[in-house]
Amino acid sequence: MLATVLLAILAIDNGTMRSLELRREPYNKAAHRRNLIQLLNGRSEPLRRVRPAINYLERESRNASLGRAGEEFVLNFERARFIRLGQESLADRVEHIAVTEGDGAGFDVRSFEADGRDRFIEVKTTAYGKHVPFFISQNEVTVSQNYSDHYHLYRVFRFHNDPRLFTLTGALDRVCNLSPVQFVARIA
Repeated sequence: MLATVLLAILAIDNGTMRSLELRREPYNKAAHRRNLIQLLNGRSEPLRRVRPAINYLERESRNASLGRAGEEFVLNFERARFIRLGQESLADRVEHIAVTEGDGAGFDVRSFEADGRDRFIEVKTTAYGKHVPFFISQNEVTVSQNYSDHYHLYRVFRFHNDPRLFTLTGALDRVCNLSPVQFVARIA
């Protein structure tokens, strides 16, 4: 059973009570606290927030730009890894698959292990902390399952201030908790 709260809504005009409304609503701690603060500050009715319109094209552009920058960061990281190992020939072969073949490959960067075996890298970038959730496509999950011995997720975080990364190896459904958040619907 959900907790509820009895709200008393007062309308006061020049110190005279105009109306009183009692109403029972589901308890929301943040909203309840905000309403109490408003009452203490002399407001008689809860403020209603108006959310600004979301520009989805702008948001998508920013996300794509951040993702591309993270991929470039990983490309440079991988090339530097081989140069440090004295394997410049492998550094030259690191490929930005998301650019050369498009987004359908299920990974963004093709790199290599020190012995020359393939390393398929999916890059997920955030400007925030390392534990911020991220989106994974069904194709990325499937490719990670089919090539689990070669698949690596590189999580790039704190990108704008102090870029860091960590890696997860293997099938994504084994190294991440996956939650479905979107479905395809067809008319039955």
